[in-house]
Amino acid sequence: MIYKKRLTLLLAAAILTGEPGVTHAQINPPAGQSALSKAAETQLIEVLRSGAPYKEKTDACRALAKDGSKDAVPALAALLGDEKLNHMARYALEQIPDPAVEVALRDALGRLQGLPLIGVISSVGTRRDINAIAALTRLLNSADAGVADAAAHSLGRIGTVASGKALQAALSKPTPALYDGVLRCAETLPRKDAAALYDAIRKPPAPQPIRMAALRGAILARQEQGVPLVMGALRGADYAPVLAAVQSARELPGAAVTKALAAEVGKLTGERQILLVQVLGDRRDPVAGPQLAAMVRKSDGPLRVVAVRSLVQIGDVATSPLLAEMAAGDDVDVARVARAGLAGFAGREVEAPISAMLQSKNPKARSVAAELVAQRRMTGAIPQLLVGANDADATVANASIRAIGEIGGDAQAPALVKILVSGASLAEAERALSTIYTRNRDASVANALIAALPTAPTASKLSIMRVLRRVGGPAALPAMRAAMQDTNAEVRENAMRNLAEWPTVEVLPDLISMAKTPLSPTIKILALRGFLRLVPQQTVSPEQKLASLKEALLLVERPEEKRLALAALGGTPTVESLALVVRDLTNPELKQEASTAAVTIGEQLVKTQPAAVTEAMNLVLKATQDKQIVKRAQDLLR
Repeated sequence: MIYKKRLTLLLAAAILTGEPGVTHAQINPPAGQSALSKAAETQLIEVLRSGAPYKEKTDACRALAKDGSKDAVPALAALLGDEKLNHMARYALEQIPDPAVEVALRDALGRLQGLPLIGVISSVGTRRDINAIAALTRLLNSADAGVADAAAHSLGRIGTVASGKALQAALSKPTPALYDGVLRCAETLPRKDAAALYDAIRKPPAPQPIRMAALRGAILARQEQGVPLVMGALRGADYAPVLAAVQSARELPGAAVTKALAAEVGKLTGERQILLVQVLGDRRDPVAGPQLAAMVRKSDGPLRVVAVRSLVQIGDVATSPLLAEMAAGDDVDVARVARAGLAGFAGREVEAPISAMLQSKNPKARSVAAELVAQRRMTGAIPQLLVGANDADATVANASIRAIGEIGGDAQAPALVKILVSGASLAEAERALSTIYTRNRDASVANALIAALPTAPTASKLSIMRVLRRVGGPAALPAMRAAMQDTNAEVRENAMRNLAEWPTVEVLPDLISMAKTPLSPTIKILALRGFLRLVPQQTVSPEQKLASLKEALLLVERPEEKRLALAALGGTPTVESLALVVRDLTNPELKQEASTAAVTIGEQLVKTQPAAVTEAMNLVLKATQDKQIVKRAQDLLR
């Protein structure tokens, strides 16, 4: 930079001529000291006073802004009348922490005009010079609108009682800048003085946005005494002040404010009442609980919904009995909000009202309570749920059984099996037993089911078998095999269907037997599908898997099962399985699956059987256009 080069030369010349005070330590001082020596500052001041180019002077201003002292103020002040350098000179002056700056800026207020004057007025506001208030007050009446506006802004930034009075006195001829200055000034004043200033602009002729901002400020400045302003706005015909008042009411601190607002809620009607009820909820202050509870009891429709939601927001467990009553009511919206509150309240105090609901004469209350018990994981209520599981009301019984499934354990399995055998709530009891076993993996569930299976009614047997199929295991399989010999044809068929979906490989002999001597074409298909699904899961050699698959292939008749067989062969990497797969490359219905299986086998055999893989991949490339399969085959050929 030109300035830096020139300054370096000046300092070097000073050192060579023996100028005292200019040393390396002054140019590069230790950490924590000013980065500008007195001699260097002098040189910068000389640049400002000289005929140096604009760039050098702005660089000098920037350097003085960082480390300048009182000595630089006169030179910087002399530039305030220069429209090009005014900004940089002010930038430097604003940073220098010396009262001489305020003196210089006040002096400039009386001698400058136009844009330079506007800039200086702004700097006076930045420095918050209380001694400039009188001068700025005079400038509020300037014929130059820009000057008057700048004075208003600066008086607002100074933010004292005196500057506020000056702004308020000028409101006889209001301007947007005056309103902005008043709002800015009020933000920094003591609450009492701020309230008076806000009051001066919260009515016409001030524009509506200004009035709304002033209303908010007036309310917050008054704290608890601002509640009448809130209520006045809520009762007014104009909706804009309502929004400002509602937001302010949310911000006002303290339980006393909540209590005062709650005392007024019954004096409003319609939408305004709903708004205030929402405010009480947003404040989350328990002191509003009694008024909101009363509102819930005597209201209906949207107001009751909002009142219940506000009670939930407050989170006072003392209101949980009322919420329990609402949770079982006929109003769907109210009940939904109340249930959400009861489910989400912290602490165990809320559990007593929920337990009481389980004893209610109202079936709806009992079913809702069972759902809440599950949501809150109230394991202590399981004995009551077991009673409810046998309730004469099906809705209550089903809700109780679902809850037992959610929070119960193996100890409840016998009771659920008993319900299953009784034929009541079959679907829910079946689901609950499956859920408990999935969660705990305890064999006692299977044992209870196996013991009940032989003597259970047909419908119950079908449910028990479905649960046993999900449970699986060595104890369950013999029971399922025995069911295949049941005297009831429906039970026999369902036993076979469940074996076809069995989760473990122990059932493979049963499945191949069922496929060879099927009860029906459907059972044959299901058995083959189950067999082909389980063969790859065996922990045996590829050759043994292949032998099983070849046995199944002799029975396969449909393309659907043949596709499953090809997928299973793909997981059996032998030369023979590759040969079996390749045979179907010419079958239009199977060539896609055959190509995939062939490439999969080839990737596992390419190092040990390259010739067989090469031959197979060439056939694959002829059979498919699938880009991914083609790429895999080409990679193998390489």
